[in-house]
Amino acid sequence: MRRISILAIVLILAAISAARAISEKDYEHAYPFFPESMRPAMEWVNRETRPDEPFLGLMFRSFRAPATTNRTAVRDALVGYDGPRGPFGGTGGPGDGATYGFAVGKDTWRVVYDPVHRLVFYGESCCAFGRDVLVRVRTAAPRSVPRRDLSAMRTARGILLGMTVAQVEVREGSAPRTLGPTVDGRAALAYWSSLDGKTCVEERTFVFRRDRLEAVHVVRGC
Repeated sequence: MRRISILAIVLILAAISAARAISEKDYEHAYPFFPESMRPAMEWVNRETRPDEPFLGLMFRSFRAPATTNRTAVRDALVGYDGPRGPFGGTGGPGDGATYGFAVGKDTWRVVYDPVHRLVFYGESCCAFGRDVLVRVRTAAPRSVPRRDLSAMRTARGILLGMTVAQVEVREGSAPRTLGPTVDGRAALAYWSSLDGKTCVEERTFVFRRDRLEAVHVVRGC
């Protein structure tokens, strides 16, 4: 009986060790240049934004998939955050959020969470690149993510989460190309504007669920 108990303990420990090894391997494969300390925050953000990935995952859409985006002369940006911002043209996430630098280069990822309004604001910045994302979330952030009031966040053109597709088009311009919908009712409008008439662009993606805005993604880069 004692031998069986010892064998069971050994098997359980081996299973835990294997699961941990798989988890670490998957994490290293997905985020090879991130510090280990950012794992809880990054995995939480990835879980919360996974339904929006078909729309938020493709950055520099104007180059990689021009048929899916709408060119416009106007520009916009996420505003209303009282704390410091990332360095690239106001894009790059909250400067006073949980901040993680990459192991190579100068890339930095930042994130804050609003538990009252169930919002997350995060961004990334490096060299001539920056992005900001504001999105509704369902679950609470890990304790390592700072808490902030994000209720005042909107775009400079007055776009707020909860607006309809028609309301966003009034402010951003007509969008003959619409992305989606997905099986759970998500759709998106994607816009881009030239920053210098050459290779530098600003891209804005607005994700809706059942015709209500739930995520804003702004990217600037060259």
